[in-house]
Amino acid sequence: MRSASTQTNNSPDSCKQSILILNEVYNVLIDIYGGDDANDEVYQQQDVSGYLNRTLSMFKRSIKRLGWWIERMRTWVYGMRLH
Repeated sequence: MRSASTQTNNSPDSCKQSILILNEVYNVLIDIYGGDDANDEVYQQQDVSGYLNRTLSMFKRSIKRLGWWIERMRTWVYGMRLH
C-alpha cells in the first residue's frame, strides 16, 4: 500500500475529494480487516497498520483545512451581505 504524502492542490474541492477518498479507503480497510474476517496475516503482510499511521494525520489536516475554507467563505459571504 502506498500513501499520498503531499497534496499538490489546496483548493476546497481537492481537499474535499481527498477527504472523501481517504474516508472510503478507511471504510474498505475496516470492512476487510475487521474482526469478522480476521485477515491478520494479510493485514501484517500489507502493513495496513503502518498505512493507517502514515495517513491519519494527513486526513485530520485535510478536514481542518476544509473547515478553514468553509469558515473563510462564510466570513466572506456574511461580509458581503453587511455592506
